[in-house]
Amino acid sequence: MASSTAVKIQNPSRLDLLREAHLLGPANGEAFDRLTRMASRLLDAPGALIYLAGEGHGFYGSVIGGVAAPHADVGGEGLLQRAIRSPAAVAIDDIHAAGIVSDPLLGDFHAQAFLGAPLVVRGIALGSFIVVDVRPRHWSEPEIRLIGRLAQSAAGEIELRLAATAVESSREGTPKEASASNRRRVLIAEDDAPMRKLIVHCLAGDDYEIEEAHDGRETLEILRKQRVDALVLDLIMPDLSGWDVLQKRTEDERLRQIPVIVVSGRRGPDIARAVAFGISGLLPKPFEAGDLRELVRSCLTENRAGGRIAAH
Repeated sequence: MASSTAVKIQNPSRLDLLREAHLLGPANGEAFDRLTRMASRLLDAPGALIYLAGEGHGFYGSVIGGVAAPHADVGGEGLLQRAIRSPAAVAIDDIHAAGIVSDPLLGDFHAQAFLGAPLVVRGIALGSFIVVDVRPRHWSEPEIRLIGRLAQSAAGEIELRLAATAVESSREGTPKEASASNRRRVLIAEDDAPMRKLIVHCLAGDDYEIEEAHDGRETLEILRKQRVDALVLDLIMPDLSGWDVLQKRTEDERLRQIPVIVVSGRRGPDIARAVAFGISGLLPKPFEAGDLRELVRSCLTENRAGGRIAAH
């Protein structure tokens, strides 16, 4: 059994993804730390960590309440590896009662209870998201579901890294065709800094002049004072929301001429509401970099007089 586990965890595709996301090593940034802090608080657990199965050894990408030390034997049979290869969350109420007497988590966290879920990206398990307690406890069904959602959030952060890497690679060797005077200006209105950075990365290779807005009020100020050829708009923002921006746009003839591409995680009735505002494009989160680039290009070049909505 140990050999089959090692083969799965040491999948070359897994290592390729970790390498592309620049995750073959510790110190993976605030995004992972924010998630482990959230896990510790929401689950009232003194220990929380994101474990990544690296090349020949595993390591903690983020850790709270324990020792951030690397561990060898990526293909072993410990609790860390058990959570990686499990198709669902693993909950152990009492580690000693389960017959586990030797495991890194016992020393690094003094763990007596364990809850972990696989961290899966593009169908490949890259690691695990884990919380531990220093005393036995019963993990409830809502807690088990929560660790699964936290693992999905961590996987989403890795997807952002992979998308940014892909955009950087696609930009290499791209010739600059337009002068500064005639470059198309695209305004990115997004309050979430990592998502805004990702959108900027996605569009940078097409030689647009990029402007950024952090909320609806700043978005309207830029639209009214500067030339903007296209607006990429999030719907949920502080101060004034994307909905407010769309409403103000309907009241200004000049602003109505600017094509708006809504990039949002909203679903259902909100989509129909956004379309009713006369937007030019719609892209749900999460999205592929190529889809966003194609949508912006089409909205800048095609005649929208017929009111057709571009979507991916």
